[in-house]
Amino acid sequence: MTEAGPPEPARHGNGLRLRAADAEDLAVISACLQDALVSVRDLAYDPPARTFLLVGNRFRWERGDADAREGASFERILCGVAFDAVDGVAYRGFHRSEEDRILSLLAIQDLEDLAVSADKLWPAHPQNLGKYADWLRESHDIDFTPNGGDFATSMTRRDGGAPPTREEMWALLDQFFPAEMERQTLVPHAREALAALAETADVVILTNLGDGNRQPRIEQLLGHGMDYRVETNQGGKGNPVARLVAEHGDPVTVFVDDLAVHHDSVARHAPGVHRLHMISEPALAPHVPRAPAAHVRIDDWREAQDWIAARFAAGRHAEA
Repeated sequence: MTEAGPPEPARHGNGLRLRAADAEDLAVISACLQDALVSVRDLAYDPPARTFLLVGNRFRWERGDADAREGASFERILCGVAFDAVDGVAYRGFHRSEEDRILSLLAIQDLEDLAVSADKLWPAHPQNLGKYADWLRESHDIDFTPNGGDFATSMTRRDGGAPPTREEMWALLDQFFPAEMERQTLVPHAREALAALAETADVVILTNLGDGNRQPRIEQLLGHGMDYRVETNQGGKGNPVARLVAEHGDPVTVFVDDLAVHHDSVARHAPGVHRLHMISEPALAPHVPRAPAAHVRIDDWREAQDWIAARFAAGRHAEA
């Protein structure tokens, strides 16, 4: 094995063997693999060995000058790539079951991770909550007045009956989201901020919706050009965030949410995660104090993007 660096031109019949020890080394290997063709069936993860493997059909870029002098076109060659110390693998944009699908490898990057609640992407304007309020009033004779607490305590029955229970609140949300998702508008600057962060981070949408709403949420995001992993959850988000952190090998992670209870849950179960409290709904923001367990309160995605990027650039976990 040779350490990564400018590769020596390889003679036909000889292999090019490189090892990456840091980000600069990885950039060299990434350049060698640019535009390689990889079949989904040739991706493999060995959990006991903590190794991820792939076989690709790459261009022999290292012969570029020689081929140009000889008037030959670039040749392709099969190669194997192994990643060590891998604690988990996630796939985005394709399914592992699509074994005959051919992928074009553009680059290999050393990524950070970002866990973010989907609830922070949609209530961009008062009309979004207004749509929910209109639906509750028209379909269930319930008034909805945001009070800074959770949705259950913001609901009252117009006939004076007992307010909806928490179980009824979840059932109402499960009815509303599939039918009304297409009418919701994005939070200003959320799409642009996440797209910029996704250049160096994995974005995971962790949303407190019923499991049946996962696919509609994925389709909703795709409709806005946002191809991110979506996970549903009911209850505190600390445990699922801790699982995501472990799955990705304990990278620098930022969690974004509007509810203090979730920041407290993440602080207890994943204390090394940076926690950003965001109330993106203007009608609610003035009534909600900063979550005590959050590291910062930012209600604008442009400012949030800068803060998150700074956490990644620093390369340090949050202090417990």
